[in-house]
Amino acid sequence: CSAANRPRISELVIEEVQSGAVEMLFIKPYCYLCFHYVSTMIRASCNIFANFCIAIPAALIVVGHASFSCLGVFMALLLLIIGLTLDFLLRMLIGLSAFWFDTSAESIERLYDKSIILLGGFFIPIALFPEWTQFMLEILPFSKLFYSAGVVLATGSCTIFIQQLCIQLCWVYLLQQCVLSTYAHAVTRMARNGV
Repeated sequence: CSAANRPRISELVIEEVQSGAVEMLFIKPYCYLCFHYVSTMIRASCNIFANFCIAIPAALIVVGHASFSCLGVFMALLLLIIGLTLDFLLRMLIGLSAFWFDTSAESIERLYDKSIILLGGFFIPIALFPEWTQFMLEILPFSKLFYSAGVVLATGSCTIFIQQLCIQLCWVYLLQQCVLSTYAHAVTRMARNGV
């Protein structure tokens, strides 16, 4: 898990585009997007494992024993994996934007990070927002990254799980199409003009 300190995927893609290394990576005999997806998921699983090794004993000391159902843990892990996929797709989209917005891609990434904190339930739980705001935040992808997995783990509700899973899968499909389209345009642009 030495790769845990590597930069995020959007930073890597932005750096590859700005340095011109992306031209060599696009012609390699593997899928550029799949390579980055697998490396991101491996890096994330190492980070999650390390966090669980620290957080579980700390939570047991501070809060005490909590009861979670096996089904709730499984549902939360599934939502977490799909949430990590959503995060990858959004960050890859930001990284690929470096083909058009050279220096402002880092700014877009900072805006994305702040959106996760403010709109994703990290800073203030979504349940504490007014009802009309809760509905909007539940539809946006930011709460689907990690907050929905926590809610399902805490409640163990199958109906909440199915609702969150459907929204996540819709976002994955939509963002996957956006990433594939942006990637195709980036490859065409690079083949025509260079980086």
